[in-house]
Amino acid sequence: MSKNPPNRPRKAIKEVWQGEKKEDYRKKILELSEKGAHVEELLKVLPISRDVYYDLINKEKENPEVLGEEEKDLAYTLKKCYVLRKSWWTKNLRESAFSDKKCNPALAIFYMKSAFKDDFKEEDKTVERQVIIKDGAKEGFGLDN
Repeated sequence: MSKNPPNRPRKAIKEVWQGEKKEDYRKKILELSEKGAHVEELLKVLPISRDVYYDLINKEKENPEVLGEEEKDLAYTLKKCYVLRKSWWTKNLRESAFSDKKCNPALAIFYMKSAFKDDFKEEDKTVERQVIIKDGAKEGFGLDN
């Protein structure tokens, strides 16, 4: 099931990212990104679905040789948008942390982890333990028998 809102356009990248429209879209999303816009705001400008956006991002990371020219160009622009958005947020959060501006640290952390997932991942601290059952008693690493 798609996560797209029902009114989100569903166009292929090749239809959208060409000619004068491409330059208009590029200019608009770069301007929004310079102001720290979220991906959802960028997708209001670009007439592609959220699924198409994330598919493109994942393909670019995992298998960029399968992308066409339009897709490579859009992926490059979206990477640039990511850097602009992240730097805007980082700069503003840093300024608010060292000034008299009110800053909600929990909200800032939540936003950064949500908007920039790849850069703010929680470390998985799961530890595997080997347990051997002998005659109904547990034997293993760090376990009480």
